Amino acid sequence: MDHIYPPENKKLYDQIIKGGGSVVSEYEDSAKPSIWKFPQRNKIVVDFASIGILVVEAGIKSGSLVTAGLAKKAGKKVWAVPGPINSRVSVGCNELIKSGDAIMAISVADIAKLQITNDKLQIKNTPDNLNQQELEIYKLLQLEPLEIDEIARKTGMRIEDTGTTLSIMGIKGLVTESGGKYFLV
Repeated sequence: MDHIYPPENKKLYDQIIKGGGSVVSEYEDSAKPSIWKFPQRNKIVVDFASIGILVVEAGIKSGSLVTAGLAKKAGKKVWAVPGPINSRVSVGCNELIKSGDAIMAISVADIAKLQITNDKLQIKNTPDNLNQQELEIYKLLQLEPLEIDEIARKTGMRIEDTGTTLSIMGIKGLVTESGGKYFLV
């Protein structure tokens, strides 16, 4: 705590403390920052995250990608903010979204529509006009993006019926597909 790193975060540190927040470390206050300590810090970030993490910027070898991987392993949601394709600090976010390892977040609403109810992650506003097949798929996609064959296997639907249902849900503006995986809109 005696060595704020990077130094430009001193103002943020002061704002957090002034606002009644906490800054934590598993090291003693006099410990200096070392590159090998960052993955341990990232694990703490994931442990404190109640339902998931949001990656705002990430280069191709960013510590944020390490944090995203730890969150995914811990079964927590990962969101990423997309950025310009020619921006070096957007490459990691864009790749997380493209690979299906993160859900694209372009507004607070993309994250805020999630809530914890009875220790389960649920979407607050499940549409009322869904038929049984659409509802099953919708519930699955609340938890994570999935490929069509995963959806068919988990719902027990034939692959043809799954494809048809996903197409209709896409027309209704409920789902979208990216990188071979289907996401809720």
